[in-house]
Amino acid sequence: MNFSVLIFIISILFATSIIIYIVIRKDFYFRKGGPINIDSASGLPTRLNVHEFGNLEGDIENLDEVIVVAHTIEKPEGSLYNSVWKNFSRNVKYTFLISRSTFNTEQNGFYKIFQALLDVAKTRASSENKLENNLKIKSLKFDWDDYPYVFYRIKKQGDPSNLYLTFAYRGTQQNEGIADNYVLINPALANSISKALNEATHDNSLQKVEKEFEYGSIKMENIIRNINDVFQPPRKNGKPEKV
Repeated sequence: MNFSVLIFIISILFATSIIIYIVIRKDFYFRKGGPINIDSASGLPTRLNVHEFGNLEGDIENLDEVIVVAHTIEKPEGSLYNSVWKNFSRNVKYTFLISRSTFNTEQNGFYKIFQALLDVAKTRASSENKLENNLKIKSLKFDWDDYPYVFYRIKKQGDPSNLYLTFAYRGTQQNEGIADNYVLINPALANSISKALNEATHDNSLQKVEKEFEYGSIKMENIIRNINDVFQPPRKNGKPEKV
């Protein structure tokens, strides 16, 4: 057999095996920038750009509260803006823990956008769902000279004790309110961070999330409505943007 023919056959077999591997693996996705890795314990994406992160925030099943720890508050845009509005409409609470030095300024800054979205959601809420106390901003005891962290508290379904589970993402840029990219935090590390932050707020806002970082049997299909929606590119003129 000609050597070049042999190389060609081997190349075809190799390419075919890769395609079969991708089809079989349900935790392997492609999007602009390369493949997407999925955490085997939780089934959650390990790294997201800000657009995908916004999609994820609005697609979390049984989400009860979003807790943001950051130096400042930035204007939510695109998919993140849509998800904040969507979450307020379904009675999700937002709590911001902000640096001491920026706290007074942030109360009259982009925080007002979140307040406006909540006010509109209130006008459309049912009588039994008044959306009271669904938005809070609180000061840390020091300046948060670190990356922005976002904690998601979800109701654990089927548990008579009404327990919650929490997972967290960390932004990749320091001193930002919203980062360009986010990475999934290991449950043990996220739990340690929450414990440390308990002493860094005036009212221990994160005390309730301690010991909630246990994925257990929770998988992606129980957390995210549709994982494919998370990786949809930004929309332009009502149509998916070409990437």
